[in-house]
Amino acid sequence: LITAVAECATVCECVHLPAQSGSDRLLGLMGRGYTRRQFLDAVARLREAVPGVVVSTDIIVGFPSETEADLASTLTFLEELRPATAFCFKYSAREGTAAAALEDDVPAPVKEARLAVVNAMVDRFTAQALQSQVGAVVEVLAETPTFGRTRTGFKARWQRPAAPGELVSLRVDAATRRTLLGDIHEPHDP
Repeated sequence: LITAVAECATVCECVHLPAQSGSDRLLGLMGRGYTRRQFLDAVARLREAVPGVVVSTDIIVGFPSETEADLASTLTFLEELRPATAFCFKYSAREGTAAAALEDDVPAPVKEARLAVVNAMVDRFTAQALQSQVGAVVEVLAETPTFGRTRTGFKARWQRPAAPGELVSLRVDAATRRTLLGDIHEPHDP
């Protein structure tokens, strides 16, 4: 995967790697097959090979038997990973999974509170990642005449229409909570 992202020009510089937790104990219960350190080491190799790559992840809070120490491990994991975005969820049993046989023993209000903490942290990382793009000219695939996505997976909006499917250069002037804002940059534009 790292080689493909680094060497293949048609592969975009964004990778979604679903960690699920930063607690080795919970990763074991989830049957994830890796430790926190192995995951972070793989991401470090990816970032070394592909400067500027954007990493996103998934996090579950309230997995059966999750303790405050497990949550703290997930928070320090996220601080080290610094994902540009993350899909964060409260645990709920899914039929047919090994976890469904475990007692769902984390109370709903605790799950809600933990999710709020994780989401606040991820929102901070997302804001930083988007702000880091302000002032840059980035390649965007137009999905509609005034909306698309960058090679790094960020949503982008602009005013001057482009044809859906067209690759455009966007000069990023600002960022909202989830979207880059700018205008199409022509080669002769300042």
